[in-house]
Amino acid sequence: MKLAIVEWYDVYSATGHWANRNDLSNAHTEKAISVGILYREDNKDLTICTNLSGNQYSQTITIPKGCIDRIRYLKVK
Repeated sequence: MKLAIVEWYDVYSATGHWANRNDLSNAHTEKAISVGILYREDNKDLTICTNLSGNQYSQTITIPKGCIDRIRYLKVK
């Protein structure tokens, strides 16, 4: 089992309604940090979860590799 500390850029989404140029002038991505148990990683995505019990996973997040700035892995015995 590995733990992953993932630094990544979260996408920006407008407020869910039509927006004008002034609303979008401050649009930018934010750097996020997620920590979790590595479930799966391939060339496209990385999936981590915060809870694992037997064959059950919860609080999962799949992050596109293109959004990831840095990954640090911690081995757990």
